[in-house]
Amino acid sequence: MEYIKYLDSFGIKFHFYTNNQPNHQNIFGGIMTFLYIIICIIIFLGFSYEELFRLNPISSISEISDIEPKKINMKEEKIWIPFRLVNDENQFIDHRELLYVFPYLVEGNYSDKFGMELNYHLLNYKLCNETTMEYRPDNYKIDIPLNELFCIDQDDISLGGNWNGNYIYYIELDLFLCDEGIYFNQSDSRCNKIKNLFNIINSTLSFDFYYPIVQFQPTNYRTPISII
Repeated sequence: MEYIKYLDSFGIKFHFYTNNQPNHQNIFGGIMTFLYIIICIIIFLGFSYEELFRLNPISSISEISDIEPKKINMKEEKIWIPFRLVNDENQFIDHRELLYVFPYLVEGNYSDKFGMELNYHLLNYKLCNETTMEYRPDNYKIDIPLNELFCIDQDDISLGGNWNGNYIYYIELDLFLCDEGIYFNQSDSRCNKIKNLFNIINSTLSFDFYYPIVQFQPTNYRTPISII
């Protein structure tokens, strides 16, 4: 017990010696110092538990940019980019009764004379459960029913390139109030009447787009790669 008092870090330092010691230390102060150290260790372990036992490891992301742009085939790479119209309660709205959506494959090729020349190819689309996405591999995960999503029906197309290169291939979705993509005219029978739209729609509408994100799961030995 005599040695415990030497642990006392709360002792008062005098400018003269007391009992032949520069500090006035006692057993109670030594016990309190010992308890203080134990409490600090417990608090440190409590806040650093995940880091010490590697329960929350640091993730790093690396990206290698190609010098030359590449084209990818949506069919070969099994890429789907579904979309849908929803209201402010995130409920599915079948836009085919309200609006006209025209998806285009835009092919751009650069020429020194005209710059990037764009050609538009109209694509078909339908509910995703009626397309090849219905037969997607098991490691493709999506929490939205496929009968509430629309997919491009022609998946054997290529995408890629960039505006600063020699070519670019991308998908463009054009939204119209009139069939055939004509300008809106209230008296044209091919256009939805604004009054009818307001009677059907009583909330804010927005488009949802879903694109694939690759996740690596090191503890899943059978299918370590998941497409979310």
